[in-house]
Amino acid sequence: GNLTQLPSLNLGGNTLTGGIPPELGNLTQLQSLDLSDNTLTGVIPPELGDLTELEGLYLNNNTLTGVIPPELGSLTQLQSLWLYANTLTGGIPPELGNLTQLQSLDLSDNTLTGVIPPELGDLTQLPWLYLNNNTLTGGIPPELGNLTQLQSLDLSDNTLTGVIPPELGDLTQLQALLLYDNTLTGVIPSELGNLSQLQELDLSDNTLTGVIPPELSNLTQLEGLWLSNNRLTGMLPRSFMQLNNLQTFYFDGQALCAPADDVFQGWLGGIPYVSGPTCGPLQFASDVDNRTFTVNRPVASLVLPEATGGATPYTYALEPALPAGLSFDASLRTIGGTPTAVTPATSYMYSVADNSGNAASLTFTVEVVPAVSFGDMIADLSFARAQPIDPLVLPEAAGGAAPVVYALTPALPTGLAFDATIRTLTGTPTVVTDAPKPYTYSATGANGSRDSLLFTVEVFFPVAAEHESLPESFAVHGNYPNPFRESMRLVFDLPWPASVTVEVMDITGRRVFTVPAAGKAAGWKHTIRLSGRRMPSGLYLYRLTAISPEGSSVHTGSFVRIK
Repeated sequence: GNLTQLPSLNLGGNTLTGGIPPELGNLTQLQSLDLSDNTLTGVIPPELGDLTELEGLYLNNNTLTGVIPPELGSLTQLQSLWLYANTLTGGIPPELGNLTQLQSLDLSDNTLTGVIPPELGDLTQLPWLYLNNNTLTGGIPPELGNLTQLQSLDLSDNTLTGVIPPELGDLTQLQALLLYDNTLTGVIPSELGNLSQLQELDLSDNTLTGVIPPELSNLTQLEGLWLSNNRLTGMLPRSFMQLNNLQTFYFDGQALCAPADDVFQGWLGGIPYVSGPTCGPLQFASDVDNRTFTVNRPVASLVLPEATGGATPYTYALEPALPAGLSFDASLRTIGGTPTAVTPATSYMYSVADNSGNAASLTFTVEVVPAVSFGDMIADLSFARAQPIDPLVLPEAAGGAAPVVYALTPALPTGLAFDATIRTLTGTPTVVTDAPKPYTYSATGANGSRDSLLFTVEVFFPVAAEHESLPESFAVHGNYPNPFRESMRLVFDLPWPASVTVEVMDITGRRVFTVPAAGKAAGWKHTIRLSGRRMPSGLYLYRLTAISPEGSSVHTGSFVRIK
């Protein structure tokens, strides 16, 4: 420390231990201090900030701890500051921005924390800046774009966040830009295409998104390009084929792929070290079935198939416009809404275009049908025990999405059966019912639209024919009660077995409903019950027809429905 006239002190490459003596701060004529490649410990003495004539300070490859003294910012003649490969902690002092004569700043391989000071953007003569392999956080200061003499910038192996500043595109002398192993987000700035001297660009192992800017094709001096393990999408620009000096190209680990044509693949195959997938053909993962919706019934969100292959991102479209009340969300590939009008089956084209202009499409139809509804009613039914019934076909429903499923509940009296596929009651009842039993006959469309009819079924004990005389003629004894609110009965005599049908019309002659044909044995005072639950108030006509081996007999009459 007494050698005050000493201009250079080089003790590097030994096995010195212990701390750096603060007395070295007395060597005010010192221009070069090299203590590198030893096993020195402890902190960097702030007294070194008094060496105002110092041009080179080399403390690298030791085991120094503590912070970088801000006093080093007073060394305004300093051209090289090498502190790499120690165990330094804390932040980078913004005072280092005062070292405007610096030609090389290497703080790599330490445990430095905090943000990169924007003041480093004042080091406009700096060609080499290495801050890699620390624990630096925050964003990359856009002020680094002022370092127009920079030839190498290494910020890799930190925890940097935010976007890559487009100002880095001003570093036109840059030969190496290494930003890998951080948490950078956003897109790759197209301004990086201005770095015409760049030989190495490593952006791998970040969280970058978007597509590859075609401007990177201007980097014709590039020898190594690493883009792997980001979230980049799309197809590599075909203009990359002008990167004739490329020796290493990695782009795997994301939705990024290379064009599949022979020309591009031939160029890619000429690169010695390459890793990344080739784009598959653009296609849909599955077909779309024709769709039938019910008017005024909400549509559960219908997700159309996703595309595969090609170059992401994809753009989806559906044409022409959907029926009124329905909409298509291209971002979710989803049809939703409530159709408000019946429309015939219409052909639709569902298409996708990828980032490279490739396209694929599917066609399917969309139809909006009326809700399921019954046009007829079912009269209450009465059957004689132990007598086979004529097959009775229940009404067919209109509307609804096929297939329409029919059901009859609850279980029929013993001996009777219902075939839903042909809507038919058959059988021979074997047990007398205590009273008419209510039944629900329903039709349900494939989309859940439903309608139902209510009626009753009773099984009675017939009077033995040998103990009574039969009517001599067909006779109708009228209908009662008349007028009626809930239901009325038609009463008639049959001299022979017959199939009996009842039709009900309004006063204009329009048929309101039909009671399906039912077989009746010969006998007195048969009844057919008519329900008025679905009929408006008013005057109605009815026609009762009995068809037997003896011929056809018809009776007409009228009744009034009141509420």
